[in-house]
Amino acid sequence: MSEADVVDVRRIDRDPQQLETLYRAHVSAVEGFVARRLTHPACVADVTSEVFLAAIASCRKFDPDRATNPRVWLFGIAYRLVAEHHRRSARRTRLQHEGAHLSVLESDSIERLEARIDAEREARDLRVQLERLSERDRALLELTSIDGLSIADAAVGLGLAHGTARVRLHRLKTKLRTSLRPAPPPVAEPTATLAHAR
Repeated sequence: MSEADVVDVRRIDRDPQQLETLYRAHVSAVEGFVARRLTHPACVADVTSEVFLAAIASCRKFDPDRATNPRVWLFGIAYRLVAEHHRRSARRTRLQHEGAHLSVLESDSIERLEARIDAEREARDLRVQLERLSERDRALLELTSIDGLSIADAAVGLGLAHGTARVRLHRLKTKLRTSLRPAPPPVAEPTATLAHAR
């Protein structure tokens, strides 16, 4: 059992050691979760920070019987904060939004986050298909297939019943397999050659 497995999440608001252990164990996974959903490095950094601030504010509500893995709980918070970010961004123009954050980060932080975002975009065909899904279906698929959560843990993080999540995930995977299956190569029409005897 690792040190991260014994974090008392309900004490992170008053025990800096518990908070540091939780943060170090999960910040990379939370940042990756957020980076797959947002495109601007400053926004990724902001929302990742907001996840841990929200975790501190709501830590006493953490139910270890419902979410046995703190990462599931953090992903649930991240899911809600990303959705909130998208709602806020829709009210502003993209230019205003980007300009407000550029001076906040140092250039090496921006470069690191840009590299992280680029790395998360390697499977472009899959991404196009994922963007066609509802936000909740996409989150369910990503939590189980990319972030490695069990269906039960993903269901908890998204507020779904386990059975509902299982059926939904099966349908999503079937739909994606069908849509991503490469089209068969075109069959060349045989060309007739005439041998002329002279």
